Amino acid sequence: MAKELWQDENMDWVYNQLEDEESKQIYDNRRKYLESGDYSYIENIIKKYCKGLEPYYEEKSKKKCIELKDKKVALWGGGKYGKHCIDLFSQNNVKVSYIIDNDSSRWNQSYEGILIVSPEYFKNLVDNKEYYIVICSAFSVQEIRNQIIENNILSEDNIITYSDFMQAALKEQYFDEQIVTFSENEVWVDAGCYDFHTSDEFIKRLHKKKLDFRKIYAFEPDNIQYEVCKKRINDSGYKDKIELFKAGLWSSNRDICFESSGDGDSHVTGEEGSNKIKVIEFDSIEHDKVTFVKMDIEGSELEALKGMEQTICTDKPLLAVCIYHKYEDMWTIPMYLKKLVPEYRLFVRHYSNTKYETVLYAVI
Repeated sequence: MAKELWQDENMDWVYNQLEDEESKQIYDNRRKYLESGDYSYIENIIKKYCKGLEPYYEEKSKKKCIELKDKKVALWGGGKYGKHCIDLFSQNNVKVSYIIDNDSSRWNQSYEGILIVSPEYFKNLVDNKEYYIVICSAFSVQEIRNQIIENNILSEDNIITYSDFMQAALKEQYFDEQIVTFSENEVWVDAGCYDFHTSDEFIKRLHKKKLDFRKIYAFEPDNIQYEVCKKRINDSGYKDKIELFKAGLWSSNRDICFESSGDGDSHVTGEEGSNKIKVIEFDSIEHDKVTFVKMDIEGSELEALKGMEQTICTDKPLLAVCIYHKYEDMWTIPMYLKKLVPEYRLFVRHYSNTKYETVLYAVI
């Protein structure tokens, strides 16, 4: 893209507002990547700040598919990462025979046409030891690996980790312990709650500190994922404290065109079309005092922030906002937040083995 003077000035300004060296290094490398297209700047971030992840290259995926072709393959986990893996293998003629899951409510069902089985069922297969298991999780890899080995389900040599050859994220995303602190009676806004996993993680982290939450406001406009969220909330034991909206967040209340993919890539298009969703100005709904906002909504972050301007100015919640979907988000979002609440302290962190999952934190 062509560089403009105002762009340089704005990014210089944001850089100088960042609170620590890690934020500045991540921001500077992302800026150089945006200006040059040189992926080595993203590699710099991953190698230095994403412990446990190696940079992702498309060649890794292709090589792994070649290795697994004509082999017996099972996946451990059938969520977002499982679907990514199934899609990749399907495109490259790798057959997945089973999905293994610890959740008994899913056993004997199918996901993407593949039978879901228990670890015990898989262990008792006659040809069990001939399989390779791909762990399709971003958050419980070591726990699953230990379960497989300790229960003699399969040898370690036959265990493959999703993040070794696919795009993966770190568990700490949105909850960086260097930045985020919790208090009693948190009120959490989950904008782009997808499958409710991040909200579940929020609850777990609170309970680990012997704290509780007052309220969760969750927003998910995608039809498929809304139903997933609704089921998880109904099964959670907390449904009276959770308000789920089949809507996105925006700067006004309206219907807007939307491309629904059923996964984390669903997004507002800004184009004409028949597929529309409801979007809501957060300030227009009745709500408790907000303490924490997580926002990952595929490029609609700035519009959504404008729709909660009053809440931000009044409540001054901790904000964790993705700034990688649009290149201009690198400066428009931090500048907007500092304009609303000058005392916000800004941090930037990165959480994946790719150019994705860069988060801006604004804290008091």
